[in-house]
Amino acid sequence: MKKSLDLDRTAEARSAPEALAAEIRSRIWDGQLAPGQRLVESDLVLDLAASRGSVREALRLLVAQGLVTVEMHRGARVRRFSRAECLSLIEVREALEGLAARLAAERADPAGVARLGAIHREAEAAAADNDVEAYLRINDALHEAILDAGGNSMIREHLFLAQLMFFRVQTRFLRAHDLASAQREHAAIIAQIAARDGAGAEAAMRRHIGATREVVQAAPGRFFEPETRE
Repeated sequence: MKKSLDLDRTAEARSAPEALAAEIRSRIWDGQLAPGQRLVESDLVLDLAASRGSVREALRLLVAQGLVTVEMHRGARVRRFSRAECLSLIEVREALEGLAARLAAERADPAGVARLGAIHREAEAAAADNDVEAYLRINDALHEAILDAGGNSMIREHLFLAQLMFFRVQTRFLRAHDLASAQREHAAIIAQIAARDGAGAEAAMRRHIGATREVVQAAPGRFFEPETRE
């Protein structure tokens, strides 16, 4: 079935290519479009009920955002990161999400702190059931809530690329032990935010993000773009 995009009221402020790019980006995020997958213009035109010109411009926007690559004679494909790029992006996440946690500790109101606690309890139930899919969805909501509590929208904009690569790898390797560890780390972050300890919240978040290096290091090479050799 063709998917027709809603480009009216909610997208009035965006051009058709921007709205198409947002839809493709969403599909990359939720795994409908896999790393390395080709993006064929004619297929996208049919699937998104859009003009070829709008699809082509949308792909250009995604290239500029670092989510799509274009190769001579081979066309566009979803970007796949090398292991080294993934490790570099973890450093970016440490800095940005650490700052977000610090700001949350300094700015969150009681309702914001209560929201973090409620989401954490939901995650606890998913972890107890070893429901990885539900846990990842709730985990995403928790990190979003911390960003909301910090009140800096620019952090979210710059985080997308760094988060994307990790979730695509993480979903294949999370185990019950990993969920339990993540829950302990989340609890420490929330405790520091509730205590209004900005430095403590930032340090706890950096430890949490830094732990993902093990996931990237342990993942098989097939999940990454081969390293380029000079």
